[in-house]
Amino acid sequence: NHFWKKIQWICDFRDEWTNNPFILDDVSNKKSKKFKKEFILESKVLEKSDKIIWITDIMNNNFINIHSEINLKKNKFFVISNWYDNKLNINWYNKKNEKLTFSHIWSFYWRQNPLLLLNAINNLVNKQLIDENKISIKLYWNSNYSSEMKQLLNPNIYDLKWYIPNEEVIEIQKQSDILILIIWIWKNSESIYTWKIFEYITMNRLILWIIDPKWVAAQLIKETETWVIIDHNSLTDTEQTILRLYKKWNEDNININPNWEEVKKYSRKNLTQKLINIIEK
Repeated sequence: NHFWKKIQWICDFRDEWTNNPFILDDVSNKKSKKFKKEFILESKVLEKSDKIIWITDIMNNNFINIHSEINLKKNKFFVISNWYDNKLNINWYNKKNEKLTFSHIWSFYWRQNPLLLLNAINNLVNKQLIDENKISIKLYWNSNYSSEMKQLLNPNIYDLKWYIPNEEVIEIQKQSDILILIIWIWKNSESIYTWKIFEYITMNRLILWIIDPKWVAAQLIKETETWVIIDHNSLTDTEQTILRLYKKWNEDNININPNWEEVKKYSRKNLTQKLINIIEK
């Protein structure tokens, strides 16, 4: 017993527990016996652990507010975000493609879908503001296409694949002009960092983020200066942004100048050092 008292109990939350968006989406979940049991367990973990690590300040505040029934000591809370462990591609450069090339290589989960993007592209092509022969969009994901999506997937524009090997992903992203990332939209998504963000910010490519501009992920991509942000609620904003990028591509003027010092803060090496510092406190 004396030995175990000397060992720290450090809990690391990469996602929220009972406040998880997947749980919150269905009101009936909170009424279940399973939820009530997990809520009690969550409370005990927060109270008994020596140190707790979250990935964002928002997640930190959520846990404290949800469990106001216990007196949580704030000095045992720490934030370590997700990280990247691939190499920074500072010197990567690709010549102008024959077509403006976008790529999205990631799964669409649950309510995630590219309908906003598909509708925007379709409208721009129909208005003859974009030449469908000068744009290519690679959509590689392990999700089914809804009937609405299928109507918008112009075969002259879209390259669709269900799956590609992981070793091919970096090469395809390297050959793209613009990377696409669509963040899911549901309750409490504002506290989420997805791992794909951290892969993307190392790529030295312009990134088209379809996201709520107020969310914590949006703040990260503003700080790293790797982005063009589209409001996930605005078709007009999406059309105008894509048209602006198309014109820049035509002028061979798609430039990006990431803040590499800010990007480096999210390397596995630097965040591992942060964890060491927490353990040694």
